[in-house]
Amino acid sequence: MTVDETSRKLAARILDWYEAMGVDAALDEASADWLARGDRAPGADFTLAATQLQDVPPAPALARGQSTQENRPPDPARPRRHFPAKAAPATHANARGAVSHARTLAELEGMLQRFEGCGLKATAKNQCFYRGAEKARLMIIGEAPGRDEDLEGKPFVGRAGMLLDKMLAAIELGESDVHITNIVYWRPPGNRTPTPQEALACRPFLERQVTLVAPEIILAVGGAAAKQMFDVTDGIMRIRGKWRTLNIGGYEARAIATLHPAYLLRTPAAKGMAWRDLLAINSALKARQGDIHKLDESYPFKPLRFAVLAVSDSRDLASDNSGATLKSMIEDAGHTLAERAIVTDDLEEIRTKVEGWIANPDVNVILTTGGTGFTGRDVTPEAVKPLFEKEIEGFSVVFHRISFEQVGTSTIQSRACGGVAKGTYVFCLPGSPGACKDAWEGILKWQFDSRHRPCNFVEIMPRLQETRDVSAAQTAKCD
Repeated sequence: MTVDETSRKLAARILDWYEAMGVDAALDEASADWLARGDRAPGADFTLAATQLQDVPPAPALARGQSTQENRPPDPARPRRHFPAKAAPATHANARGAVSHARTLAELEGMLQRFEGCGLKATAKNQCFYRGAEKARLMIIGEAPGRDEDLEGKPFVGRAGMLLDKMLAAIELGESDVHITNIVYWRPPGNRTPTPQEALACRPFLERQVTLVAPEIILAVGGAAAKQMFDVTDGIMRIRGKWRTLNIGGYEARAIATLHPAYLLRTPAAKGMAWRDLLAINSALKARQGDIHKLDESYPFKPLRFAVLAVSDSRDLASDNSGATLKSMIEDAGHTLAERAIVTDDLEEIRTKVEGWIANPDVNVILTTGGTGFTGRDVTPEAVKPLFEKEIEGFSVVFHRISFEQVGTSTIQSRACGGVAKGTYVFCLPGSPGACKDAWEGILKWQFDSRHRPCNFVEIMPRLQETRDVSAAQTAKCD
């Protein structure tokens, strides 16, 4: 037997041993000589003190798929990176403060590449941040990268990812229509499930990512992702298929869970359940925007002036999230916020403020938020309804239909209402940001767009004062 044949056989035996031990990818071209360490045991240089993420200006992000270790010279004398066994609370808090400064996904990715607070980074080849659109109505969050994802540096690119793409295509969605990521950004060794500590370490980045993507719907794929996102302990069969409102990092969106494509590959009989979940998502996307809302661009857009009134005994303007949400949506739609105020749950105070705005010719629409429940403090409808000349009863009906998809039968606890008072539209909305978003995105945004067809509130505004003008004329004649 020649030396070359012997070497090849030895190399083959080593590769067989690697395969038996679960080694399936090389992290670097240069190997580390652990025998050169002498008597020091592997891990002797590791520390449990988490390396802190510094709050520094974001650096340019590396090209997606580029290894974060490419520019690091090999050092066979010691491990390449110190990393903690679990996420230290200080690291979590510091990361949350730092990522809040990220204004784009590229900046956030650059911060993540410098983050050393998650131990998974030490054993992964590449960071898997996201694939898909930077802004998307549907955001898909899975468990963790696998072998194929680790090699390519993108989530869901293996067999499970290919099945996910086919599932999305079945409801007419492509990669450019969705944003896909995971609860952790590096592959766990041996494709194991990420630990709660590892997910916690990545959580600040995920929260900021959700805020920047601004999805209408979040789809949690698989049990591990659903448990982390929804903070529940139930299994995926209990969690899947149920709509809920998810507040993540201050951003609120509808959320639902479904089975992981990898599970569907192993259990094809379960594809029916995943298909029902996809149909629910498809219906929700179409209901929130879809074909029922038609804009005729041949008509000009006419901006209106809105006034927003928050009703609360406990909030001020700085903490009024519902009022801030309405302000943002009004301005994003191209309208103007004429005034914004907050009053206590006092009937006379509410009525006086609304009456003042009704009398102001510079205010076209009044939106109140809060005080529409059933408790003794909830008096907004009692304060406002007597001011209506005509009540828009259909608003309450349609609002409850939309709200039911979000919160189920809990929607009956809201007495949301709308009407017309002296040529001014007035709508009383619940006090939560989510309910305000439902009313705006599902009804008001479209009805206050002069291009909406077949009809809208704007086109009949000149006729709102017909009854008022006739009544005033009759009064003047009698005098």
